[in-house]
Amino acid sequence: MILKYVRQVIKRADTDEMVTAAAPANVLDKSIADVSFLAGMLVDKFVYHLPLYRQHQRLKQSGIELWRTTLTNLASRAIDLLTPIYTAQFGHIRKSRVLAMDETPIKAGRKK
Repeated sequence: MILKYVRQVIKRADTDEMVTAAAPANVLDKSIADVSFLAGMLVDKFVYHLPLYRQHQRLKQSGIELWRTTLTNLASRAIDLLTPIYTAQFGHIRKSRVLAMDETPIKAGRKK
C-alpha cells in the first residue's frame, strides 16, 4: 500500500514567505518508509527468508523505484530500532532459571 500525503503550502501575506505544513511523524527521521513498510520488509527477510535483492525486484515489478542500497540502509536502521527490545529480552532470559528446554514429546506409561 502506498500512502500519499498532501501538505498545504501557503504564502504569508506579511513576509511573502512560503510555508509548508509539517510532515507526518515517522519512525525514521528523513525517511520515505513508514513503520508498516519496515515491519513488512523485516518479516519478509527474517520470517519468510526473502533476501533484500528479491524484495527489491518485487518492489520494482510493482512500480516502486528504490535503490537496493536504500533498502539495505532501511533494514539496518530498522534493526537498530529493535536492538533495545532484543537486549531487554536477552537480559530477562539470562536471569531466568531455565535457559533452554527440550519439549519433544516422549511416550511414557503402559507398554504394548
